[in-house]
Amino acid sequence: MVKDTRSKKTNPSTGEEDDENTTVFNDTDNDVENENAEKDDIRDNEETNESNDTAEDDLGIPKEKKKKKGKHKKTEDDEIKILVVDDSEYCRKSIIDILIKEGFNVVGDAGTAQEATVLIQTARPNVMILDLVMPDVSGIEFAKFVHDKFPLIGTIMISSIIHEHIILESIAVGVLDFIFKPFTHQQIIDSVCKVSLQIQRR
Repeated sequence: MVKDTRSKKTNPSTGEEDDENTTVFNDTDNDVENENAEKDDIRDNEETNESNDTAEDDLGIPKEKKKKKGKHKKTEDDEIKILVVDDSEYCRKSIIDILIKEGFNVVGDAGTAQEATVLIQTARPNVMILDLVMPDVSGIEFAKFVHDKFPLIGTIMISSIIHEHIILESIAVGVLDFIFKPFTHQQIIDSVCKVSLQIQRR
C-alpha cells in the first residue's frame, strides 16, 4: 500500500514552515494485499472447477454423474436362457449348479425329449444342453427336430461316447458344440459362452 505523509520544514529565507510531501512504501501492507489477491484467485479457480464438474455436456448429462462404460447389460431380448436335457438327474444337477454359479439363467431341465419339447414351448430357451443318449429318442434325432422346428435355439451335445462320425452327424443336424463326459466346470462355461455368441449374431 502507498501511504502519503506530510512533514514540516522551515524555509531559511522566509522563516516559515512548508509542507513537504513524502511518499512512503509500506511493505507490510503490500504483502497482505498480495496474499489476499492470491486467495481470491484460488477461490475463483475452485468455483470455476466446481462449475465445470457439474456442467452439462452436449447430451444434457451432468458430467459428475457419468460412469465408465461397463459390460453390456442384457435385455429381455438378448438374455441367454438355458435348457438342460439329460436322462441322468445327477448330470443335470451338476450342469445346472455350474451355470447358476456363473450367473446364467437356467429356465428348466428335462429327463426326456418329450419333457424338453414342452419346456421349449413354454420356457422359450435359446440354448439347449442335450445328452446324446436319451430314453425315448436319440440325442441326434432330437437335435435335428429342434433345429428344424426351433432354429433360433443353439444346441450343445454332451456325450461319453467319443466317435468322429457322431460328432459329424451332430454338426450335420445343427449342433453348434460338443462336450465329452466327464466334463469340467470350465468346459461347460466355455461352451455356453461360445454358443451364446453364435446365436446372438444370427
